[in-house]
Amino acid sequence: MTKAADRSWGPPGEQGISTSYASGSRLARLRRADNGKRSVATLLNEERSLVIELLRGHGAVVKARTLFAKAGNARHVAIAAADYLLVQGWVELSEKRRGSLWEIAAMRWLDADGLRGALHLPRRDAESTRRAEAMAGRPRDARLGELHASLRTLATRTLIRRALLVTRLDAWSADERSGSRNTFAQFALDDSHGMTSADWQWLERHVDLDELGISRHTPALWLRAPLRLIFAGNRQLDLAAVPDMIALSPATIAAIESIEGQPPAWLLVENRTSFEDTAKKVGDRFAVVWMPGYVPDWWLDALHRFARLMPAPARIAADPDPSGIGIAIRASKPWGFDWKPVAMSPAALAATGRGKPLTDHDLMLLSGLRRDSIHPTLAALADAIEARKRKGEQEALDIASWLDQ
Repeated sequence: MTKAADRSWGPPGEQGISTSYASGSRLARLRRADNGKRSVATLLNEERSLVIELLRGHGAVVKARTLFAKAGNARHVAIAAADYLLVQGWVELSEKRRGSLWEIAAMRWLDADGLRGALHLPRRDAESTRRAEAMAGRPRDARLGELHASLRTLATRTLIRRALLVTRLDAWSADERSGSRNTFAQFALDDSHGMTSADWQWLERHVDLDELGISRHTPALWLRAPLRLIFAGNRQLDLAAVPDMIALSPATIAAIESIEGQPPAWLLVENRTSFEDTAKKVGDRFAVVWMPGYVPDWWLDALHRFARLMPAPARIAADPDPSGIGIAIRASKPWGFDWKPVAMSPAALAATGRGKPLTDHDLMLLSGLRRDSIHPTLAALADAIEARKRKGEQEALDIASWLDQ
């Protein structure tokens, strides 16, 4: 459709409609109202419904075949709606002459968002702003890049809702949390049953939920320890017989009535690879437990029970980085003050090698850390991280070799 600004227009007729012809043969023309009132007060019934349906499209131009297809068998409704929009100044009509008759070829919206507003429909300009704002916060975790990009294909309401899920999943990942699907739903939406099956299917298409610490199945605590667990009826489970590691469900741990054995300490290790290596090396002496990042409440409840039934101090080994400090502090709760960090000192940070640069999230965590209220070793580690401007990873350390330091 030729732009109106590039054409010459005749004077307005009785209805205020001006016409511009494409050529001297006058086989094609454009028509538009010079001073349309832009009203919808008398746009009623089938014509109103048709216009609302047309406004669901995204283009600036509605072809004749689309106009009449939307009207179905009611061709007269399409013509009446187009004439109404023309007179009121909402559209510019392109027409072609067939013999002595002029037929609609296309109509171009002159103010589609204004018309949407007049009909109490969502404006596309406001919708575009909402979509842009929802897409603006790119996740820090690279594993969520594809998930974030997939938001663009969604309807606006779904996009805005799921953009929040991406943001909360990114925070979950940054905190190195783990737990069940209900735990994540509670964290993300403040409602343990707030996620729909469609939400989960969308997440599963784009990310590995297990890798992000979100489990579909019953959670389990992994450990190796020289302990014998005693249950009702004097039934026993001898963990000392396990050469590497074993998983216990929360229900199993809750059923333990007493524990035999006295290891020197509970040794909590964050990184899964480091845990497995440490469990094989010293799990015959220490009670070595996998600490899955920012531990969930069920994990803390399980360790509270273990610590009560088998009192011993805790040694906690998390990554020597800002997140690791928070992880260690949370995991220490079952022991009060009877614990200390392992491989989380300035010396351990230096031993990790070059390490990684600090992110904005790391800097935020450090700025909010009260050094006078945490374990002195962790306070010293925080100072060392700030001075070095880099963080370390636990996998670079042999945890067992740091137990005597």
